[in-house]
Amino acid sequence: MIREKENRTNLVRWRPPPTGWLKANIDAAFRKEKGSGAISVVVRDNRGRIVLGFTGRIQANSSIAAEATAVRQAIIIVNNLQMGKTLIEYDNLKLIKAIKSKGSIGEISAIIQDIDMLMEQLPKKGLTWTPRNGNLLAHEIAKAAEIGTLHYNWSTQPPANIHSIIRSEIQFD
Repeated sequence: MIREKENRTNLVRWRPPPTGWLKANIDAAFRKEKGSGAISVVVRDNRGRIVLGFTGRIQANSSIAAEATAVRQAIIIVNNLQMGKTLIEYDNLKLIKAIKSKGSIGEISAIIQDIDMLMEQLPKKGLTWTPRNGNLLAHEIAKAAEIGTLHYNWSTQPPANIHSIIRSEIQFD
């Protein structure tokens, strides 16, 4: 039974947002031994084109704190740039449940409170979960940013591995 669920999850890939909406996929790469990592925010339109790409280095105490920081940064970007109707999608179900239920996860309760306040400023938005395969681009970008192999112009001139992911994800069914 577990193998069957894993196989279905592996079939999931990035899905475009509805027409007139944007989708911001986010992720974080975290190194516990260093207490640091990187976050990525990739905003795409309904045709899969990158509208905005962001990466940043962060300090964090855990992987969930790193991912919460990425969610907060995505909302700040969408709000500040007045991007309009935007879905924010990522692959941490525990975090998305805590945010949607206005719950708390001890070590990141302050970040969740920030996210809650920022979400109120975003008139048309949504938080959605996807398995890792549906968030592959943001995952690979965060990983490359964390190890320092990502160039500053990755969103307009993606390296071969990133370009390959983008191409595979815009081949809609």
